[in-house]
Amino acid sequence: MPLSWWVSLLDRLLPRACALCGLALSPGAPVGICNPCLLELQGARRPRCPRCALGLTWPSRVCVRTPHESLPDPCACAPRFAGLIDRSLAAADYAPPIDRLITAIKFDRQPMLARALGELVAAAWRGCPDRPAVDFLIPMPLSLERLAERGFNQSLLMARACAPRMPEPVRLLPHSLRRTRHGRAQSELGRIERMSNLDGAFNCQRLPARARVALIDDVLTTGSTALAAALALRNAGAESVVLLVAARAGPSEITQQWPD
Repeated sequence: MPLSWWVSLLDRLLPRACALCGLALSPGAPVGICNPCLLELQGARRPRCPRCALGLTWPSRVCVRTPHESLPDPCACAPRFAGLIDRSLAAADYAPPIDRLITAIKFDRQPMLARALGELVAAAWRGCPDRPAVDFLIPMPLSLERLAERGFNQSLLMARACAPRMPEPVRLLPHSLRRTRHGRAQSELGRIERMSNLDGAFNCQRLPARARVALIDDVLTTGSTALAAALALRNAGAESVVLLVAARAGPSEITQQWPD
């Protein structure tokens, strides 16, 4: 039996509660968040730049920095994302109520809530009409020091919940991408510092030929971490890289401090 069948059976035997409000979910619910809470997620249905996942508030296919927009450099998609990340998807904005869920997972030591984020990402990807095909799902890694401090990698927990719910079968590669250098937490740094903090921070085992990879993480802020990881994936042979995140920080918020 496929893993998704066993997951569905377990949910029917052990009913779950909504990760946001605590109300009981219907048996076999595809996402660990109830429908009323899903409807409250800011940005869940807004159009987004297909490269960097920023919400679009003007008629444009991609987000392009112009003199009339207040987008802080570095959000202009080209050339930062071009050639490294082919497609990005965010399930919602980094705003209430999902920001509290992410904070609870990472800083209040509630790893069981990460499953709902992974299911949310899978549902958003299933609903994406122009999604490219992917073969492998890879979680954003933590350094060994950060993993020992936190006790778990929330992106790996998300990936385990996301993989069996992807629209096409994918193979989960939990340890192919590694973070080899432990620097300061990204949340403590500004944009320029974030970029230099990640120089050579990732490496990846050689991937199968023509590998189409989906990289999954909880939050996308400046994109520095995602781009550094995507570079390692490309160097390992990835033909394409898709970025899947639960939440995306908005243009006016990118310069603020965010959890890493």
